[in-house]
Amino acid sequence: MEYTKFTNMVGVENQPSFQVPINFSSSSSKNIEKTQKNTYNQNTKNRYNNNNDNSHHSSGSTSYTPDINDVPNEEHITNLHVVNTDNNYFIDYLKIGTINIQGGYKTKLIDIINYFDTHNFNILGLTETQYCHKHENNKLVERHPHPTNKNLSIYIILDANGDNRGSGVSIMLTSTLYQHVHQIRFHKGRVLNIELGFKRDHKLNITCLYLPAGRDKQTNIIKKECNQFIDQLFRTQNTNDDNHKYYNLIMGDLNCYPKEKNNLNHHIIQMAKLKGFKDMAKFHAENQTPDITRLTHRIDYIFGNNNILNASIHTFAQKIPPSHFTSDHKAVITLLQNDLFKRSRHRQGNRRNEQKEKPNYSLMNDDLWENYKFHSKTYFKHRFQYIDLDNILTQDELDHIWNIFEHSLHNIKKSTIPQKKITPQEHHHLYPLHIRQLNRHVITLYKTKQFLNLKHIYIRNKIEIPTDKSLLVSSIPDSMWTSYFKNWKVHRDHIQKLARSMDHDIILNNFITQEDFYAQRTEIYKLYNYLKQKRNDELSQWKTERIDHFINQRNFDLSNNQTKMINSILQRKPRKITLDRLIFKDNNNETIFTNNPQIIQKETIKHYQNIGKHDNQLTYHSIDDLPLPWRTIYDLANNHFNSDCWDTLQQQIDISDVLAILKNSPSNKAPGPSQITYEDLKHLHKDVLILLTQIFNLCIHLDTIPTKWRDALLFPIPKPHDWDSKLTNTRPITLLEMTRKLMVSVFYQRLNQSLAKYNILQFNNRAGVLGQSCLEPLFQIQHLIEHARIYKKPLWIAIQDLSKAYDRVDITLLRLALQCIKIPEKIITFFINLFSNRYNSIILPNGNLASYKVLQGIDQGEVVSPLLWNIYYDPLFYHINQQSHLAYKCDTTKIKNIYHKDSDIIHNFELSLVGYLDDTTWFSPSLETLETKLDIAYSFYDLAKIKVNIDKYKILTNQRLGNDRKTVQLTINGQNTDVNIVSKYKGTRILGLYINPLDRHQQTLIKARSIIMNHVI
Repeated sequence: MEYTKFTNMVGVENQPSFQVPINFSSSSSKNIEKTQKNTYNQNTKNRYNNNNDNSHHSSGSTSYTPDINDVPNEEHITNLHVVNTDNNYFIDYLKIGTINIQGGYKTKLIDIINYFDTHNFNILGLTETQYCHKHENNKLVERHPHPTNKNLSIYIILDANGDNRGSGVSIMLTSTLYQHVHQIRFHKGRVLNIELGFKRDHKLNITCLYLPAGRDKQTNIIKKECNQFIDQLFRTQNTNDDNHKYYNLIMGDLNCYPKEKNNLNHHIIQMAKLKGFKDMAKFHAENQTPDITRLTHRIDYIFGNNNILNASIHTFAQKIPPSHFTSDHKAVITLLQNDLFKRSRHRQGNRRNEQKEKPNYSLMNDDLWENYKFHSKTYFKHRFQYIDLDNILTQDELDHIWNIFEHSLHNIKKSTIPQKKITPQEHHHLYPLHIRQLNRHVITLYKTKQFLNLKHIYIRNKIEIPTDKSLLVSSIPDSMWTSYFKNWKVHRDHIQKLARSMDHDIILNNFITQEDFYAQRTEIYKLYNYLKQKRNDELSQWKTERIDHFINQRNFDLSNNQTKMINSILQRKPRKITLDRLIFKDNNNETIFTNNPQIIQKETIKHYQNIGKHDNQLTYHSIDDLPLPWRTIYDLANNHFNSDCWDTLQQQIDISDVLAILKNSPSNKAPGPSQITYEDLKHLHKDVLILLTQIFNLCIHLDTIPTKWRDALLFPIPKPHDWDSKLTNTRPITLLEMTRKLMVSVFYQRLNQSLAKYNILQFNNRAGVLGQSCLEPLFQIQHLIEHARIYKKPLWIAIQDLSKAYDRVDITLLRLALQCIKIPEKIITFFINLFSNRYNSIILPNGNLASYKVLQGIDQGEVVSPLLWNIYYDPLFYHINQQSHLAYKCDTTKIKNIYHKDSDIIHNFELSLVGYLDDTTWFSPSLETLETKLDIAYSFYDLAKIKVNIDKYKILTNQRLGNDRKTVQLTINGQNTDVNIVSKYKGTRILGLYINPLDRHQQTLIKARSIIMNHVI
């Protein structure tokens, strides 16, 4: 990199000249603009040198190499073109700013352009342009010639679509940067968002705001609309994705002081902080960079995400020179490194070593938790003392209340819970550091030994090696010897330093002569052997310690963590995937392999967003939209149980409900997007939990939940087999907000109690219902197999697996199913709202992908989802159970009196199917009746948009089929399907237990014996 001395063209007070690196590489952002001396406009140069706006000009020139933060404040910043000794000018930073021009955009335009040019802006946001121009595309892009360079242009992107002349926001860019703008979004002259794309996955996202200042009713409506638009905007953006280098800026006039929390505009400040943005002026002030104005009464801001902060040099405010245009606002300006959009190995290495903080709950004891509880009481009392929760009437107000609650909880955690630093590690080292260091020393000395092999001299110089080994040294000419060992001192110094660190004495000369060669080599060999032995001893000791540690750990796990102990014995390790490559089908159904991060992101979101998509796109508004066979089943008039059984569902949530759930809630569970955990909630003061309970009841009263509760994280894990870079071989785990799960848990318990008490669901569809387990379905299956064996009756069993059951739930049909069992409409609305307008963000090892809207289904991680699935699936069980002639019938006689046969009691039991969530098992006395029932089931599956995994279909039967048949053909829904037949001598697993149609259990015994022989003996 070349260094050049340069001076400022327009001096300011005590303005130094910097000696900075000049990099003329043609990066995509092209921040370095250079012109030749013969094309430079001398008149322009003279005008700059005599500019009256900066009268304190220093004519001296000094050579200076600045630190990255060693930059003067405000006007002392180099803010104009600078000239080097060759009279070539360039810019050594990327300059971004925002200024409220206080209207008059058209009349001030030329002065604004001159200000943009003379102050070296790359990007400048303009607010309060007061420029309204209804345009068919709702946005305007103006192109203006550069005032000093005819080869350049200045572009202005305007959102002039405001409802009144007080609005208007614009962004000015150089022509070089405008070429990278690929997306523009806007909202009513108040919000303008642009996204610039660069090579190597770099993206710069800038949002310029001008929010209204008034507080009247109409103005508050505009503020809320702006807040909603910005929330939606940032829900679909990556704000801190280091891998793809997303640089995000929020800037403009917010018309809100930093601590003016009763202003609706403050929502933007709070949202920015929760998204990881920081006030850049405050950031540089706190990090002791050049002083800035520390007034809290400011309404113009620049917020940046971590990537922007890492690349920032300084942020400051600057008064607009009166020779340009008038405004009582100062421009807020930030300077970024000029290699912002170029890869740097050094900076990438720093990012790998960046440390993040998270609460360290393992260090919390009773005293610390008591302190946490005390602070939670006082802090929340202060934050909510002027808030009347009884007057919360809208979604926006509910969101605002929740934002305050969440922000308060995060502040308490930071101040009372010890934090631990997390450093992302690329590699997991098997051995500890001291052993790895010793091993590197051994390798170094081994290479030195190789260097001391004199055969290298003979081979390099193509001279014959003497047969007499005693002549090996003396036969080498002095010139060759000197040339070979000319760099010996470097080796010597390194070896001596190494020996000193190991407390080993070694004597080495400055130069190896032929006379002392063997003595010097012997010294190095001794050191080599010493280090090798030391490494082996350390390694042996470490292994012994590890063995002792794991023995003690296993003994501890035997009594405290049996799952971990069994996994250790069976050598089970958690399976995970790294989405750095992908195999997928394109639109032409061709198999594509890619390691392009952008394509991977696009295909991953596409896969999980459409994972439950069904060909049936019908929406069911009422039972009249259902096919005739099912319309009667969904008619609530046919259900004769009393609707009073749901009275508990309509009761307000009480603090006792919350405390009971928190008492039994698990610890060490992965949190949702807000990072609020069960530990955080368990240890809050009771007064705070009462406040949280009030928010829960507000949700029920308003028939909605906070918007942030609709966001979730999705973590893909592989299925039991290898994922082979195919997303179809993965399944998602959804991480929801803990507070949402806490509230829903109350309704889950109440719903569960009613379902169990009043037997609302069919007897063979009660998975997860209170008092039920997978034991009951297994008993029923085993009973039928034993009955068929004893009475020698034919039995056909079909095992059915439903694909992505929860993801395929149709919300409109779920509403009809809930109405069918007479759940109160208000509770139905609450459940439906839980699964509407949701957004997921996929977690990857290198960061989260952009959020995407969930199009269908219910969350698998939601506590109430299993019960809702049972209710959704129950109409099929009801209809099949009515078809008594299709069922497998069991009857047995109970003898009451051996002398009176007529007193015997005949018990009848019939069963067609049994379900446990998405596993369904069908029973029939013949293949024909089985096909008939499955035909009925498929009509329901088409109605409910459920998909069956055809490749997982299995048939078990106790009948002899002959000819070693391995498949049987079923005719379902008019289509012939070949289904695999499970060998009657092997069986298959149903709900984790091996089932054999002949009631044989040899398979289970063989499996148990195999596990014991392989892992224990």
